[in-house]
Amino acid sequence: MRSTRWTGRDGSQRRGFEILVDELKVISGAPRRDRVVLAAKGLSSIEKLLRDRASGRRRDVSLADLSGMLGSVRESLEQEAAGERL
Repeated sequence: MRSTRWTGRDGSQRRGFEILVDELKVISGAPRRDRVVLAAKGLSSIEKLLRDRASGRRRDVSLADLSGMLGSVRESLEQEAAGERL
């Protein structure tokens, strides 16, 4: 584990931690998740990021980042819809 420090774009001091792993064993697989539920959670997260960005609390998230997130949610819903048609 190591910590890093840097100065953010706004001039504030930032600090982060990294955990380096040599080996990772997966004990059991994750259960299959419902894409609609995941999409709803994703939209909720995106909505919160948009509110935080609009209020100035988050400056590290660009509109391009948010657009990419929305694209992922859309793809997930399209895959779910395609699966229902089969």
